[in-house]
Amino acid sequence: MTTDQMYGQINAMYKSLGMGDADINAKLLQFKALAANLPEVQAKKLLDEVIKTVAVKRSPSAGIVFTPHPVAQIAISAQVNHAAWDLQSTIVNLLKESGGRAHAESVVAVSSGIAGALLLVQHHGEELKKLRPGAAILSDLVNEGGTQLLEFFYNCEKQANIKTDTLKEIPQTHLPHPSHEEINSKFVPAAIAVCWRHELSPAQAPFAAIIATVLLIEHIKTILDPTIANAIVVRFLVFCSKTVPVLDI
Repeated sequence: MTTDQMYGQINAMYKSLGMGDADINAKLLQFKALAANLPEVQAKKLLDEVIKTVAVKRSPSAGIVFTPHPVAQIAISAQVNHAAWDLQSTIVNLLKESGGRAHAESVVAVSSGIAGALLLVQHHGEELKKLRPGAAILSDLVNEGGTQLLEFFYNCEKQANIKTDTLKEIPQTHLPHPSHEEINSKFVPAAIAVCWRHELSPAQAPFAAIIATVLLIEHIKTILDPTIANAIVVRFLVFCSKTVPVLDI
């Protein structure tokens, strides 16, 4: 990742906060002034400091560097956490309505649906290019991976101290606006672009989307009960992992 790309990533995060915090502004200006003249390793270290400052200002639990459930079989690096921050900002910006706010249930549905679609791409990427977007697809690999993703999701919620109860169905008053077909056609291509920008592997991408989902649930928990959010996550992760997404970006 070049220093220009790193600056662009931080600038996008900063703008999503409204550009109103002096501490974040100071670190952003420091990064802009110094990063171009720093070796890549030092630039990335400075990037991590800026991201941590932004994260803690945005939400106490967002400063957590999430680690995987043992069954995940993948290292959740700073790179994955950075991509998760970028994903959540991208999702919110795409969903923003005329009043400048995104529908809470839809935010969760899109983020978790993206995780399911990326899981399908991870295991069947080349095959999907030969299939019509919207076509149904069943896969034992995806079913097994979906179980791991959900375990990772619940583990991340524990790290973020998000408390929930069990709820099997989404209440009618809390249904998200986009369908899983709309998520796969409109939002998945944007998510894939974010993952490419952060140089994530196909195996890392679904975990970044899950972390983004947890960050979003924590941020909107005073608006949307996390128990209801979890029911949305399960439905949309499963639905979007069984339908061919649009892969053109």
